[in-house]
Amino acid sequence: MPAKKIPDKKVKAVEQLQDRIGRCTIAVGVDFRGVKGGAMTAMRRKMRGQKIEVRVVKNTLTRIAAEKAGRPDLMKVVQHTTAIVFGYGDPAEIAKAVCEYGQAEKTPLSLRGALLGRRVLSLDDLKVLAALPPRAQLVAMLLGQIQAPLVRLVSVLNGPSRGLVTVLHRHAEQLQKQVAASAAPAAPAGHIS
Repeated sequence: MPAKKIPDKKVKAVEQLQDRIGRCTIAVGVDFRGVKGGAMTAMRRKMRGQKIEVRVVKNTLTRIAAEKAGRPDLMKVVQHTTAIVFGYGDPAEIAKAVCEYGQAEKTPLSLRGALLGRRVLSLDDLKVLAALPPRAQLVAMLLGQIQAPLVRLVSVLNGPSRGLVTVLHRHAEQLQKQVAASAAPAAPAGHIS
């Protein structure tokens, strides 16, 4: 579908939206019908500190910006009255923040899905992503899994040398005992006092 001609006054809005779509690691489509203006402002404030930006968008301009940014699949999560939550950090943390916000604040946010890179996530996929631990924790778990076999390998390789050291140490102790026993004066055999 060719891009529509954009009125001059909307060109800047499309460029800004295109930039956000291109830079974000995840974009979550949110239906905000029934959400009061004050609640949206509070949501924007709270999310801003987490590298998350909330924008109410016009569908036509979003479609044009998404096509220009090379992410036309974004339109699968943009319908009717939509706000897009643009996340610029760890997608799992952003998904968790968005999912938890709607529950904690008791706002009638209806999540539609998300665009993660170039992949469209359903609402269920988004919830699974939100349940994942943060990236740093996943990396630590992975490194632990990689490190465990290496520690066992080092232990196995050290086993024979450790055994040899133990045998040599015990042999040295026996020799010391023999030397000590032979150096001690023995009492004369038939001497009665």
